[in-house]
Amino acid sequence: MDLEYEAAQQGITGLAVGTARHDFINARMEQVAVYQEQLATCVGETEATRLIYDHYAQHIG
Repeated sequence: MDLEYEAAQQGITGLAVGTARHDFINARMEQVAVYQEQLATCVGETEATRLIYDHYAQHIG
């Protein structure tokens, strides 16, 4: 998940522009959603959402 957030952050601040940047960031965040679904099977949906949000806030701000 760290790598997905890092890649998304680089997509936001990097040199890519327009649709390519949007598609790149969208792909990273879709993968985070997959991780969230997997996590939810272990800790429940509410806790998984909280953990994902906390992790996002740490990495993206």
